[in-house]
Amino acid sequence: MNDSGLEPRLLGPNLHIVGADKGKVEFSLRIARDHTNRLGILHGGTIASMVDLGGSLAVASMGLFATGVTTDMNITYLSSGGKIGDNLRGVAECDKMGKTLAFTTVSFYNGKGELTARGSHTKYIVQAVKDSVPYTPPEGIQPYDTSVLNLLAEKEALQERERRRFQEWKEQEKQLFEDWKQWQRGIGIQPETRLDLLTEKGHKDFQDWKELQKERWEKWKRQDRDHYFGG
Repeated sequence: MNDSGLEPRLLGPNLHIVGADKGKVEFSLRIARDHTNRLGILHGGTIASMVDLGGSLAVASMGLFATGVTTDMNITYLSSGGKIGDNLRGVAECDKMGKTLAFTTVSFYNGKGELTARGSHTKYIVQAVKDSVPYTPPEGIQPYDTSVLNLLAEKEALQERERRRFQEWKEQEKQLFEDWKQWQRGIGIQPETRLDLLTEKGHKDFQDWKELQKERWEKWKRQDRDHYFGG
């Protein structure tokens, strides 16, 4: 991939190979801002690039160093692939490799494990076969292991639960503040002008609670990132 001008710039360190076997490669993309459209969700062009890359990786896993050139590529988008910070899982398979053409399929799954897009990629491999050298898997890549994918799925589910809880905290914070303002108005005190001692203490407790939730959220994100991605 380092020899290409597109993939290192578009996908860069956010793309990880999580499993590889003959005819099958699995990878994960941590969605960043450069991967999204104006709506803040994964851009279809990013998926198209990964169909091209994934199909080539699947052909390479069949024992080819060079993987030929694309003759056609088709993509079907089923749902949003996710937003910034989400993980997208890709599964690339070489369905058939003949003397002239190799046919591949690439499927994508969001953090909930739902199929979000699928693509087909056909490559012309005559010259690639002539130029082929013995295939050696990249260092650190192990044969296909579903436990890695299960770990990613568990991580996504945990992140989704934490996001929901964080949103609940924000709603609680908003409601508490509104209740506090209503109480102030009810006893004839304008929150913007004067606070008695009880109100000052309550407001301080409220602010402390906000900081505690924010600190806990940031700590969880750091621990989660360090655990799964090594910092």
